[in-house]
Amino acid sequence: MSTESPCLIPAEQLSAQLQQLPRQPGVYLMKDADGRVLYVGKAGVLRNRVRSYFGHQADLAPKTRAMVARVAGIDYIVTGSEKEALLLESNLLKEHRPRYNIKLRDDKQYLYLKIGMADRYPRVYTARRVAADGGRYFGPYTNSQAMRDTIKHLQRLFQFRTCSLDLSKEYKRPCLLYHIKRCSGPCVRQVTDDEYAKSIQELIWFVEGKHDDVLAQLRADMERAADELAFERAASLRDRIAAAEKVAEQQRITTVGRGDLDAIAFAAEDGDVAVQVFTVRDDKIVGREEFVLQDAEGAGTKEILTQFVQQYYDRATYVPPTVLLPEPIDSPDAFVSWLADRRGGRVKLEVPRRGAKKQLLDLVAKNAAEALERLKQKWLADERMTRGAVRELGEALGLAESPRRIECYDISHVQGTSTVASMVVFEDGRPARHAYRRFRIKAGDQNDDFASMYEVITRRFRRAALATEGKAGATSGDAVSAGGGDAVSAGGGDAVVPDRSVGAYRYTPSGGPQTRTPTADALGTRPGVDDVLDDVDEQADDEAIAASIRVGQDARRAERTGEIPADAGEAGLMAPEDDGVDTAAAAGSTRDGWAALPDLVIIDGGKGQLNAALEAMRDVAAPAISTVGLAKEREEIFRPGHSEPLRLARTSQALYLVQRIRDEAHRFAVTYHQLVRKKRMVGSRLDYVRGIGPKRKKELIRRFGSVRGIAQATDEELLAVPGVNAEIVAQLREQL
Repeated sequence: MSTESPCLIPAEQLSAQLQQLPRQPGVYLMKDADGRVLYVGKAGVLRNRVRSYFGHQADLAPKTRAMVARVAGIDYIVTGSEKEALLLESNLLKEHRPRYNIKLRDDKQYLYLKIGMADRYPRVYTARRVAADGGRYFGPYTNSQAMRDTIKHLQRLFQFRTCSLDLSKEYKRPCLLYHIKRCSGPCVRQVTDDEYAKSIQELIWFVEGKHDDVLAQLRADMERAADELAFERAASLRDRIAAAEKVAEQQRITTVGRGDLDAIAFAAEDGDVAVQVFTVRDDKIVGREEFVLQDAEGAGTKEILTQFVQQYYDRATYVPPTVLLPEPIDSPDAFVSWLADRRGGRVKLEVPRRGAKKQLLDLVAKNAAEALERLKQKWLADERMTRGAVRELGEALGLAESPRRIECYDISHVQGTSTVASMVVFEDGRPARHAYRRFRIKAGDQNDDFASMYEVITRRFRRAALATEGKAGATSGDAVSAGGGDAVSAGGGDAVVPDRSVGAYRYTPSGGPQTRTPTADALGTRPGVDDVLDDVDEQADDEAIAASIRVGQDARRAERTGEIPADAGEAGLMAPEDDGVDTAAAAGSTRDGWAALPDLVIIDGGKGQLNAALEAMRDVAAPAISTVGLAKEREEIFRPGHSEPLRLARTSQALYLVQRIRDEAHRFAVTYHQLVRKKRMVGSRLDYVRGIGPKRKKELIRRFGSVRGIAQATDEELLAVPGVNAEIVAQLREQL
């Protein structure tokens, strides 16, 4: 190794750390100067693997050299075996999603087919996570629309229920699905428990690819119905058999050989990777799934296959006895042992060189190449409609650079009541839903959009200043105790390692013992904490953090139950997943909470709202940020210092982008306004008393009959209620 360090760690310190690395299996984490995890890897011998990054840099791939140049810290975790290292690596990849690891793109959006076996009449529907709830899961499936179409098709064959009715009760009338022969009507008891259970078992066989078993059972039922002269039922079964035979024939192949297997192949070009997985069950192709990998620039075949197999089978609900691969993967013995544990039986990783299995693998590779070409065309179109639109908007507004991050604000109310505001964020022309914020106007009922906009902009950029100060304090090494939670390095260096059930392992920090308490910055980036910071002018940072944690609990409760505490401020901030897009996805997005400043601010409204926003930004000494107003009626853009509005061409992509951002802000504001209004309509004055939750509220009403009765009760009577103390009594006196 040369005397000049290839990374940010001084050469002498780096040499000493590499000498101390153990000759044992484990997982290593490369971290940058801000403590973010750049790369997570596993190794049979930690010393050999980690040292290989810091030798001759010319031997490394360009992507690896770029990663090494940013390394400012190295952490490692010693495990008992390579298999344990594999399991731990999978957990850490999901925890940190490192920039330089190959990752499944948008993996949290993949769907599973779920059969709720715990129900009396199992329901069939889609799910996005596998839970230990007794249900049967099949997947993951990448095409959500195809998955839902499949469920509709299977309904015609097996007539299962998809509704969420409580079937412990019996209903008087069935729904339309029963009348069009898509459901057997368990809600009105038109099917017995045994008959429904038999239909569900046939569905499971069919999804597993055991078509012959299903067809044999259906034919036996048809013959039995004919013998019993139940000709209508026999005809229905005949039609189901014909449909099932058609599906089975479309999937049948004759050259692979009997048994279950998965065939995996991929196509890569310029860092873009499309992976195809063909699932073969009992000599039939029963499924084909398509995946996209990101951050694969410069990666070789072995690395791509290794990362995909690890991440795919960590999510898969079924592991077949044979997995066909085009090339061997790293640590095959560890993978075989891990997959065998997941399957509960032997698993073989096979690289066929000739014969029927090689022909199948070639077919999979051909499909992967076609998928990659199709995806590249789609990505090019998306580029024109997103980043191209961003560049066009920047040029139209005369900005020095394209606005990568755009924030848009909107106010929503009904005649001045239940006034709320929304802040939506677009990054590179796409919605960054993890960064959305919702505001509950604190000025009370008012029909003044200008004042409301002033308040919102003031609060937003005041929080930005507070968050920036918090980051500066954290960078200087100050630590704040938050009373529990995950351990985070105060000085940057140690990793946050969750406790996972992967066997015994030891954690050895690279830089010696350190204080492991959460920093203000670390707490500020946790969902529900930085999102709900109350306005703090002169309070200490630790007081603000403690308050934010309490309010964060209110926010999570609001998202779960719809109940919004009166003092919650921005309770329930994150965007609802109404379009299937996970709020925590979008790799590469800025995730600095309030500290992330926009390149462009769009105010939904005309000159009045724009002037109110500009005044607020001046009053809080916000940084100079390009700010415009958008009038809906004629799609006019108002700019400070320009007397005439800007009108974008009706066919320009920039106009479509601005309209989409404005409409998203309006949708988000209206959704929150409806939630607040609903709370207001069905609420009670007790809801606004700090310390009174649902249980205490129920007990007080039960004891005193009404809010008036509570107000007229003596202090002694109130203190006799379980959970009520002197502080709550004082709050009741003040509010009631």
